[in-house]
Amino acid sequence: MHGAFRMKSVDITNRLLVVDDEESIRFTFSEFLKGGGYLVDTADSFIAATALMADNDYDVVFLDIVLGRDSGMNLLRVLSEQNPNCQVVMVTGSPEIVTAAESVRLHAFDYLVKPVTQDQLLRIAKLAAERKQMIDAQEKFRLRMTAIFDGVREGILVFDEDGRLEDINSAAQEMLGCETALIDLTLDEIGLACPFAQIEWLLEIVRQRCLGEIYYLQLCNAKGQNLTLSLCMSPLTNAAGQETGVVLVLRNEELPTKHLAEKS
Repeated sequence: MHGAFRMKSVDITNRLLVVDDEESIRFTFSEFLKGGGYLVDTADSFIAATALMADNDYDVVFLDIVLGRDSGMNLLRVLSEQNPNCQVVMVTGSPEIVTAAESVRLHAFDYLVKPVTQDQLLRIAKLAAERKQMIDAQEKFRLRMTAIFDGVREGILVFDEDGRLEDINSAAQEMLGCETALIDLTLDEIGLACPFAQIEWLLEIVRQRCLGEIYYLQLCNAKGQNLTLSLCMSPLTNAAGQETGVVLVLRNEELPTKHLAEKS
């Protein structure tokens, strides 16, 4: 047995699954991974693995490509659909270009060739678990930002540096009164999709990069609703300070302003 690979920052909540039809491989992988601080389940077949996957949300799966009469590639496809954040490490004793290419296409985290050492197994497990944690954190942040983005009363439109709409929240969509999906449209295309007189004036603010100023606009939107809006546009910049787009904020000035005191 090779020297133990000591891990300093393993999260004991990481749950791993080892899928292999060879009992010796399942036992060895399981013991190595448990020694590294992971919770580990094992399965000897496609059916046993899918049953465990139905009851558990795995962070990392070590998956043999050949599972008796079944194919680990089929299980990889299932994992890609049912648990796309799960990091899958394909393991094989007979490496082939075809299976390696298919593993990459299905977003497998890595492709290991037997025999696999303890150090190698624990190193890959650590990297895969860290990637899973990062992806989960990014998704949680994205969902939180989406809730905030769609929860505010102000309308928000995000344009890239070429004037193409990258994002729009529900409040802005309602203010414009457009039923058409506007994301990915250019300024000219938005003007055609929202056929009301004042849309061109609003879009001209974006074209002219009128940053920092507050404008007021009375309009009758695409649904025939009369609104008084205040508009303000700010730049989007990257870490180097370069402008990558703009954010246009619309506020319906006819909506009452609610203060915390009014809710008590």
